[in-house]
Amino acid sequence: MPMLNKVLHLRIAVICHDSFMVWLAWILGFLIRYSIWPESPAIEYWSIEILCVIFIQALVSFWFNMYRGLWRFASMPDLVNLVKSATVGTLIIGCRTPGSPLPPVQRPVPRAVAPGS
Repeated sequence: MPMLNKVLHLRIAVICHDSFMVWLAWILGFLIRYSIWPESPAIEYWSIEILCVIFIQALVSFWFNMYRGLWRFASMPDLVNLVKSATVGTLIIGCRTPGSPLPPVQRPVPRAVAPGS
């Protein structure tokens, strides 16, 4: 029983760490994207969008068996699963299908600056 508790605690710690890293990457991406704007929008550290991003990435990670076992040394199949999970999660989050609670993708360049507008 103590070994089972230790594995469960380690697995929860890994899932919390991964969720925190997704949150941190989202916040840093926002800061980097808008850092060149003179009047950048206020950053929201917690919102529905961030919660959806964390949830989607966690589901994709479970789908690719990222939390199947705890390993000290990663093998090539583990690395392939990691790359697949990150790629599919990024594509799903980036697509933002209609009807999802995420807001629509904003244009990266304001219309007044974009050529041909």
